[in-house]
Amino acid sequence: MLKASHRVFLAAGKRTPFGFFVGTFAKIPAPILCAHSILGVFSSTKIKPHEISSAIYGCGIQSGLGHNPTKQALLAANLPDDIPCTTINQGHCSGSKSVILAYQEIALGHSDIVLCGGYDSVSLSPFNIKKGRNPTTGDILAEDCYIKDGLHNPFYNTHAGIILERTNLELTIPLIDQDIQAKNQYKKRDIAYARNYHEKEIFPFGNENTDELYGKVTQKDNFSKPLYYKQGTVNAYTAATPGDGACSLLLVSEEKLKSLELTPIAEIVKTAEIAISSNAFPKANSEVAKKVLYKLGWTFRQVNLWEVNDYYSGLDLAFAKYSGVLEELININGSTLAIGDPMAASSARQVLSLSLALKERSLKKGVAVSCEITGGATAIAIQVVD
Repeated sequence: MLKASHRVFLAAGKRTPFGFFVGTFAKIPAPILCAHSILGVFSSTKIKPHEISSAIYGCGIQSGLGHNPTKQALLAANLPDDIPCTTINQGHCSGSKSVILAYQEIALGHSDIVLCGGYDSVSLSPFNIKKGRNPTTGDILAEDCYIKDGLHNPFYNTHAGIILERTNLELTIPLIDQDIQAKNQYKKRDIAYARNYHEKEIFPFGNENTDELYGKVTQKDNFSKPLYYKQGTVNAYTAATPGDGACSLLLVSEEKLKSLELTPIAEIVKTAEIAISSNAFPKANSEVAKKVLYKLGWTFRQVNLWEVNDYYSGLDLAFAKYSGVLEELININGSTLAIGDPMAASSARQVLSLSLALKERSLKKGVAVSCEITGGATAIAIQVVD
């Protein structure tokens, strides 16, 4: 096994406000949202665009965006044409996988400065027509790419929410517990907003400087009926609202950090990935957490804060039950559920949110985990440097 020999640091990170589904950013293509987050990164660091070694981004819904949308984003941000660009497609792990690849590039000595992150526009996700190019008569059905590419399990031909329902039944997680968990996440988000925490993350887009979900869905909202079947436990309140947005992170080597006299936000100390049956994907977060902790020699109790990509509140509860982590240590400033879910941007945002939360509280260790519905999962372990 290759061993990483170079330390890797998060030097800067910014994201757009996350737009509501068919909301403020509904007509802005995903690469343009990404370009704006890139501009935000360069507004907060003295690193210059020509110093970038490569760019690796995740995009969960690429249908109709054209070839290599990451290259489109870099050029829209007026970055040089000679930066190698890669676009990752791995559902909700697209953004976190980009961070892992960027980490590996630097750790193995292939690059010094790498742009990474995630972006998606669910509002602009197209519809596919499946009858091909042959002449035909009769009705043609259109397939929603958001559902097909984002939430549909291709192996069991079912929605991710149905699989989560099975996990909820297995772990005895009732609807009321998921409602309470969602309420707690909205409350955490509102407390963070009250002290202007999100200003540290967000690079305003025109006049927009807050997540659009803030104020639209709150901890005071009424609970709604189950989404998938009558006796189900998942409802619209406990499922994340899809949206539009981007998050960019700038990773650098220790050598470059010192030569440019940069102050890092945090150090990325280890990453891990696992894959399990897609029929059990809600369990993947706890499994990948075990793997990254084993690689580090940490225990669950030694981790100060956790970020869990909860595009359903049941994913938080499943992680807590499988791992034994206390709920108050999970998503301390509000989560994907409460902030909004531009898919690939969400798992990239987790890394930024976790790093800033640790630093704000003078804490040391954190882990961000994200799972995707084919059974894959990522873990990114972070340590704040003194």
